[in-house]
Amino acid sequence: MYDNDDKKYVKYNRMISDISPYVLIFRRELKEWNFSYGSNSEKENIATSKIEIGGTWSTNHRSVTFKRKVKIPIIGSNEIISLKAWFGGESLVYVDGKPFGEINEFHKELDLSVFADDNEHLIEVNTVPHGLLGQRIKNPVFEKAELVIENRVIKSIVRGFYQANELMEETEDNFLKEMLSDLLDKTLRKIEVPRNSENYFNTVCDNPEVFSEVSWIWKSEDIHSGKNYHCSVNFIKSIIDANNVFKEQLTFLKEKFSSYGKISMIGHAHIDYAWLWPISETKNKIVRTFSNALRLIDKYDNFKYIQSSAKMYDDLKKISPDLFERVQKNVKDGKWLITGGMWVESDCNIPSPESLIRQLFYGQGFFEKHFNKKCEIAWLPDVFGFSWILPQILIDAGIKYFFTTKLTWNENNRFPYDLCIWRGLDGSEVIYHSFENVGEGYNGKINPEEIIGTWKNYRQKKILPETLFTFGYGDGGGGPTDEMVENLIHMKDFPGIPEPLIDDPLKFFERAEKVKDDLPVWDGELYLELHRGTLTTQSRTKKLHKKAEDELYLAELFSIFLDENNIRRKLDDLWKTLLHNEFHDILPGSSIKEVYETAEKELTEVIERANEIKNIGSSKFVRKNDKAITVFNPGSYERPLLFEADLEGKTLVTANGERLKVQKTHNGWLYYKEVMIPPFSSMKLLVSEDTGARMNEDASTDDRFLENSLVRVSVNEDGTIEMYDKELEREVFENPGNKLFLYDDVPAKWDAWDIDIDYEKSGHQLKAQEIRKVETGEKRQSIKVNYKIDKTEIIQEYILYCNSKRLDIKTNIDWHHRKTLLRAIFPVNVLARKAKYDIGTGYIERPTHKNTVFDKARFETSAHRWMDFSETGFGVSLLNDGKYGHSCSGNIMGISLLRSPVFPHFFADEGRHSFTYSIYSHNGKSVLNTMKQAEQLNKALIIVKGIPSSDENLVEISKENFRVLALKNGEKGGVVLRIAETLGARGRVSIKLNTYEYGKVWMTDILEEKKKVLTTKNGRLEIYYEPFKIYTFLFE
Repeated sequence: MYDNDDKKYVKYNRMISDISPYVLIFRRELKEWNFSYGSNSEKENIATSKIEIGGTWSTNHRSVTFKRKVKIPIIGSNEIISLKAWFGGESLVYVDGKPFGEINEFHKELDLSVFADDNEHLIEVNTVPHGLLGQRIKNPVFEKAELVIENRVIKSIVRGFYQANELMEETEDNFLKEMLSDLLDKTLRKIEVPRNSENYFNTVCDNPEVFSEVSWIWKSEDIHSGKNYHCSVNFIKSIIDANNVFKEQLTFLKEKFSSYGKISMIGHAHIDYAWLWPISETKNKIVRTFSNALRLIDKYDNFKYIQSSAKMYDDLKKISPDLFERVQKNVKDGKWLITGGMWVESDCNIPSPESLIRQLFYGQGFFEKHFNKKCEIAWLPDVFGFSWILPQILIDAGIKYFFTTKLTWNENNRFPYDLCIWRGLDGSEVIYHSFENVGEGYNGKINPEEIIGTWKNYRQKKILPETLFTFGYGDGGGGPTDEMVENLIHMKDFPGIPEPLIDDPLKFFERAEKVKDDLPVWDGELYLELHRGTLTTQSRTKKLHKKAEDELYLAELFSIFLDENNIRRKLDDLWKTLLHNEFHDILPGSSIKEVYETAEKELTEVIERANEIKNIGSSKFVRKNDKAITVFNPGSYERPLLFEADLEGKTLVTANGERLKVQKTHNGWLYYKEVMIPPFSSMKLLVSEDTGARMNEDASTDDRFLENSLVRVSVNEDGTIEMYDKELEREVFENPGNKLFLYDDVPAKWDAWDIDIDYEKSGHQLKAQEIRKVETGEKRQSIKVNYKIDKTEIIQEYILYCNSKRLDIKTNIDWHHRKTLLRAIFPVNVLARKAKYDIGTGYIERPTHKNTVFDKARFETSAHRWMDFSETGFGVSLLNDGKYGHSCSGNIMGISLLRSPVFPHFFADEGRHSFTYSIYSHNGKSVLNTMKQAEQLNKALIIVKGIPSSDENLVEISKENFRVLALKNGEKGGVVLRIAETLGARGRVSIKLNTYEYGKVWMTDILEEKKKVLTTKNGRLEIYYEPFKIYTFLFE
């Protein structure tokens, strides 16, 4: 075939390319610059040298600075003057001391027309030896810097021709394709390009199609850029005349091939707060990207830009107050749109419900304080799946709409909807929207291929003939380019495509709300069929994060006894540090080494400082008495009086004279008494020097058995266990449990992110090298089991307490494996088709079978502190103190303990780890007891020297199906109590807050904004509650 469509497309591109050089009016090389190591903002004196184009520079410093004065001439109204450059890496350009724009792989041209006043201007360029996506540039070269004046009109015409040719290539309407081809052919043939040899040779560098060919065979020194390309006025006129006819015919075609639907576009830059670069570099990316967006806002009247993440604005405010003020002005003018409402674009599987709440509390608070508005859209384009609890948290923060594109990444099954209602665990609903761009996803470029492809993929056209589309380079920031905006200007006149226009995404969602009754409903979690390994990767960071959450809970609880105003500010700072480490490439484990060095340091500091506040507050909770201690239960459920303390075996006596029993352990002293301590209550214990309460440690002589009145555990030679529930007369396992498996963990791609579905094909079970009994007391017995594989050592301790069915498996690992996944497997003696998984304020049920392709895809799923698998009359729960990756297939429960990818952090999780997981058998009637056991595993009793200031419980809640998420000082005074119903029940509950005098009780949202006054009687509040609801009260 001599005249096929593909050939026409290539031919027309070549014809357009021949016109391209004549955009140039004048070019001046900026050859010599002053050069120094370090940024222009650094105050110390840095040695300055000279550098010329072609020069190289060392990567031993974090950044370098190029500087020179440039005279920028006055230009005509149809002209544009630009800096075209490559300094060797990602760059921020300052003009006259102020950040103006960026230079990177995708932004190599910076329009300086606003400075065209025939005066000298100081150009400073701060450059790092990295690309936009963090890739290291080993030998950076200062390749190019030139001042270029171009014909704005011809440049626009050439761009329009290129876009029309791509439309001809991409449209599926054959008649339109034929009409566009004829129009382009006639138009381009009317333009007589100068073809004498000398002139054509001189234009090679600016003729992209020709240059791409000749540069393969010519030496670089043979090719020179011309200063200008002389052409006749008639030639320029012929281009303009041809384009006028072209535009007239396009108008005709637009009428003939009318558009259906609309693409609502918005400029955007997805800036990963950390990923393949550290947070310190992200702060530079913020300045570069925001400068670029502000420049485009100033240049184009129709351009709008959207940006999430309050933390980034907070960084900008500190780094560049002037830029921040410009952002504020443009937000007020409606040109810059804030969105998301969160502190960062957080992971939504691993953080606790309270952490997700604080993401919105601090995010919305920042936006309201500095921009006088709150966000209404949850903006999470790149997050790795979404917990079922999220909709009610969003609604309670004033967010009605939800945007992501991540579910289009599913590796197996396409998520059924692009526009729908997402119904949460408690029945709350948000409007969900996603689009599938065939090009670069949320990093759209604006061209016919992406517009046509995105519209074709959109499935709810009949309900709402409109979809969102974000454009701009992202992940490493950068954002939109002038070229993208120019493309949009042309495409608005194109036939046969949905109408593309820049619009506020909020207006899109408001239009979607008008057809809400027609939208399909998705009732459940938004599970991403990809990146399942992020539930486990960088386990050390995850454990520190969970510990920091726990310590902040306690610090806030005890801070209600403190009057210092700065305590709240300190807690705010600690929360914000925790929250930025929940970013969706930090907490999930998909960043580089430097990110985790910083994260572990920061989270450790959060733990230490929160612990200091807790200790100060708890000291005010008691009255001084050196001969007494107070035991406080900070949890939501009653629990046995059982704790370890370094009291050298001294006797503890209750207020009525009863002594606690004490057992010497291999770690210290274990105290206990057969009494339950209610939630948020304290107990006074007197300290005696008498040691008569110590228990004999030789209660058992069998080396491999643990037994109490409720269960019996035997440890096999390979380290696995058998467990028998004596009360229910059931074997807990179908065959031995706690089988430790090592699997070759070699995903097809996305090393730190993915566990592939076939990972079990290459697993082998570990065999114990040593088993020995280490505790044989009446209250606690334990057996240690040692495993060694190459240089990796695993030490597990099976721990059983008297009067408990919970078997703790305390685990210490010195990990030295790569591309390996470690899991614990439990084949339980249960038949059921669903298992329950903890999601913080309730649970989600997931199938244990593989009946559908959707079921098969859920081979690794998230849970917080427990999962449960039950049939009528019997159930087994798997608890943990900081693991998130779980599975239940058939009757096999599993938990992922460690994995060790090599990219982007080669030694991810190398070294020591300590954690505990537990097996707990029960009667299968309710998961309430499972929740209680999980809390006992995760929240220790608090021991404070002194006697309680009050005999009253700090909080009284009449029903056990509530979990306290927070008890804290209110943002504007008073005390805030937040609780969640966890069992899916409804009814009435009474609540009383003691030790704090209050006059009113308010129902608030999670932002602590008052909604209504609640009636109290004798200081007690009573409300009607609904399943899985979160309630926030303000006592003042």
